[in-house]
Parts: sequence; structure tokens; C-alpha cells
Amino acid sequence: MAFIYAPGRLGQHVVEILQGILQVYGYAGYNRVLDLRDNAPIQLAYCWAHARRKLYELTHNNVAPIAEEGLKQIAALYRIEGQVRGQSAEKRLAMRQQKSASKVVSFKIWLNHARTQVSAKSPTVQALKYIVKYWDGLILFLTDGCIEMDSNAVERTIRPAKKERALCRS
Repeated sequence: MAFIYAPGRLGQHVVEILQGILQVYGYAGYNRVLDLRDNAPIQLAYCWAHARRKLYELTHNNVAPIAEEGLKQIAALYRIEGQVRGQSAEKRLAMRQQKSASKVVSFKIWLNHARTQVSAKSPTVQALKYIVKYWDGLILFLTDGCIEMDSNAVERTIRPAKKERALCRS
């Protein structure tokens, strides 16, 4: 893993330095990287903490059973991550395949069902849509042991300084 500074959030900075997987949080500006990549093999690994936050915000001051269920399922994934933290990429990937993959499949089924249970304009469905929008990048941690489930470590390291993004090359 490397930390690379760029003087802003412009996708062009990333394209200049990146071939591989970019660990990002849910800022949509990074999606431009995919449009600018000129066949460079770039994938965006999105942050589960940001996806989780959308659900947490619903439960913070209100009763939100759907959001609470989503939080429970995400918490189960984080418990597994706690078990693999500090392990080699190979061991992390094996444990994720053994334990997390089935939970992610169940979460996706739940997510699709939950979206049909609430009004299309409700805050709950907006939070669920956010997760769906970034799904492909959220599940990349299941395919590569060097990908983190979230970008929290990077963000803690660099706050309040300018944010950098973690680069994990396979």
C-alpha cells in the first residue's frame, strides 16, 4: 500500500499515477477516473464506512428498522475484518472468501428486498440506493486481500491535513 498526494480531487491526478485499485470513499468525483483511464486497469474500491454512515444517520434520531438491520449485517462484516486485520493478503482473502462472501451475498439479497419495502422518495431508500450505486466497488475487498473494507485508516492518518488516497497494487 502506498499513500499518494495530489493537490485536489481531480480525476486527472489519479489517472496520471494509477494503474490498479484506488481505495476511495463515496465521493462521486472519483468516478471520473473510470471515464479518463484510456484502457488503464483501474478499479475503485469504495468505503463500507461511508455506506454504513448513510444507514447510521437514519437511526441516529429516529426508529428505522430497515436501516438498523442493514447496520447489523455490515457490523458482521466488520467483525470478520477484525479477525483478519494484520494478516497477510493471502490469509485475509481466504478468510473473506470463507466467511464474508456469503454474508455479502445475503446482504445484497436483503438490500434488493428492502428497497421494495419503502417509498422511492424516502430517506431510507436514498441510503439504500447509495449502497447499490457503489456496490461493485464495495465488494472488491472480497477479491483481493490487500484491499481494505474501508478507507478509515487513511482518513485517520491524514486528518486534518489534505486527504490522500491509498493505492493498493496487486
